[in-house]
Amino acid sequence: MTLMLGLHATVAEAVGTPAGTLINSQAVVNYTQTGQDMTTVSNLLSLPVNEVLDFTLAWQDAAEVPAYAGDPNVALTFRLQNTGNGWETFLLTVISALSGDDFDPLAPEVHFDTNDNGLYDPLLDDLYTEGVNDPELAADEPLTVFLVSQVPANLATDDRGHLKLAAGSEEGYGVPGTVIHGQGDNGTDAIIGLGGGFAEATGTMRLAAVQVNLAKTAVVTSGNGQVMAAGTVDTTSIITYNIAVSVSGNGTARDVVVTDPIPLGTVYQPGTLFLNDTPITDAADSDAGDVFELMQGAVTIALGDMTADSSTQRISFQVALE
Repeated sequence: MTLMLGLHATVAEAVGTPAGTLINSQAVVNYTQTGQDMTTVSNLLSLPVNEVLDFTLAWQDAAEVPAYAGDPNVALTFRLQNTGNGWETFLLTVISALSGDDFDPLAPEVHFDTNDNGLYDPLLDDLYTEGVNDPELAADEPLTVFLVSQVPANLATDDRGHLKLAAGSEEGYGVPGTVIHGQGDNGTDAIIGLGGGFAEATGTMRLAAVQVNLAKTAVVTSGNGQVMAAGTVDTTSIITYNIAVSVSGNGTARDVVVTDPIPLGTVYQPGTLFLNDTPITDAADSDAGDVFELMQGAVTIALGDMTADSSTQRISFQVALE
């Protein structure tokens, strides 16, 4: 009698195998008896892959983020990535009262990179509220997170402020290897990974010496020259844009250049560009500004060097609806 034993298994690669995947295994024996080929199949073993809870969290900015005294929106960038093998929901906390810095950033908030462009967009990136929109990430999925805060006034150049982002697995955290029964994907157990189901990362902002501030307003007049109510525009309207440029902090802002693209749906009105109530030609010539030549579709004004002692520079121009 000749015996041949075989082991047949359906398995995925061990690394990254999705939680809930069934590892099926069955043995087969082949033999001969009285000249006949015989086969016997063992019982089928089916073992589900448990979910491993693991992730990474890191501060992403290449260097300390420049900030300015009184700045209302300084953003530090972090990257959260699910390195486990199943879906995971994360709870986020921001901490501003930290040792080793010069000031505590004020009113810190967590925002998601909603449009996934890597830049903080105040009007687009969703505010995080714990228990309302906790981020849920698939295996290997990353998420860019911004910590946005205000900077206190009356700070000195080079003062530093730290913000810490803490992230924890909603399913649990603790000693690596701990089993949380029934809490994994597809009813599997969850196993706390090497990171312990918890991570922290700290970013830093640093007070820069000087900041250039822009404030833009608009006055809308109707075709007969009457000033229209705020927020009201019609097809006969002329819009006068006013831009105020000032400097705060210590030091000198070199080669200050303001560019302002003409809004879509409007047409620049020739000869309406002014700097400090003095007309500026539309051409790129010896004066401070031009329209459409140095930058296509935009008004450009070169203001030179400015300090906090410089007077506020006032730029204005007009557009009409197409």
